[in-house]
Amino acid sequence: MYRRIGFRQVARYDAYVILERGAIELHFSLRDDHDPTVTAGVAYLRVDDVNAFYAGVVAAGFENWHLQDPSPDVATRWEAHESIARITALESKPWGLTEFALLDEDNNLIRIGQVRSKA
Repeated sequence: MYRRIGFRQVARYDAYVILERGAIELHFSLRDDHDPTVTAGVAYLRVDDVNAFYAGVVAAGFENWHLQDPSPDVATRWEAHESIARITALESKPWGLTEFALLDEDNNLIRIGQVRSKA
């Protein structure tokens, strides 16, 4: 999934993997007791151009479940061996960031954002 948005695997160990995209590194540990109906982990990536990053994620084909009525159920899709990878809309937040969320096939939450310039 991460390959679709420009990440590449740079290391893999028994229960650990490292992905890289430019200066960004993501580290994941694998767990046998993982429950995808509960977010496994959370990370925040600050990027220089959140609009371009978001456009690349959309172009890679990620679903925006918030645009569907009703949104699919994570547990039902997981049990059916369907993808649960999805994104949220790109939004300007009141705390001065423009951001979106990406949730991967294991339901890890990665927020991706950019500080808005003060005009």
